[in-house]
Amino acid sequence: QKTGKNDANPKTLGQWKLDVTRPRAVQMHPDGKHVVISGYPDYGYCGGGFGVHNLATGKNTLIKDWLNGHSCITFRFADNGDIVGGTDIAAPGGGHQVAKAPAIFRLDWKTGKVAAFTEFPGYSLVADVELWKNKLYAVLPNGDLAVADPVTMKIEKKIPNGSLGYGRRNTLLKTSDDRLFFLQTNAISEIHPVTGEKIPLARMKYPLSSAGAVDSGHSDYSSGTHVIRWQIPAPLK
Repeated sequence: QKTGKNDANPKTLGQWKLDVTRPRAVQMHPDGKHVVISGYPDYGYCGGGFGVHNLATGKNTLIKDWLNGHSCITFRFADNGDIVGGTDIAAPGGGHQVAKAPAIFRLDWKTGKVAAFTEFPGYSLVADVELWKNKLYAVLPNGDLAVADPVTMKIEKKIPNGSLGYGRRNTLLKTSDDRLFFLQTNAISEIHPVTGEKIPLARMKYPLSSAGAVDSGHSDYSSGTHVIRWQIPAPLK
């Protein structure tokens, strides 16, 4: 059976070859109409943009010139649709690094301009972010957690590593019943909903190497070529 271009599965919706050559994050906008993708730029460049596809019209647009030299590798949407995320300042395609420190940021959805940001001197990237209990949680590579006001991006506190290992992308996991787990390379912790403390729950039998997911009372993560499943315990009191 012959299939046309519009019958392809998967079907290409949009490409931003210069600004999002190496995608790292993709999310559906709360308006239900737009898909947003971000990541690293093309070879020889530094600083990626945001590709935006309109599912209703098929139109593709690009948000660029937002934070010079930064690439967004993790983001979420605020209730009003603004983009809240974390960046990497590396140029993995051979470009010249220009930014001095990665940042957490809030990007105004209507204007495409940065409304607020806070940098983290001494770090190379912000590995992951999550919005929870009216706070922005950000994972730093050494395993520290930064807790910030999601509007001003002002850091309110830092939760130390605790010798539980490094931070990775996709390791702040929010469940459907509004619990927040943090997977480090050596341990799984839960953030207490009242005190905001990090409560270690389990040591990794196999060290986490990347990614994580929660579904139906379990958390899955990868360790090398293996996928490990961990049963989520009863809620903290």
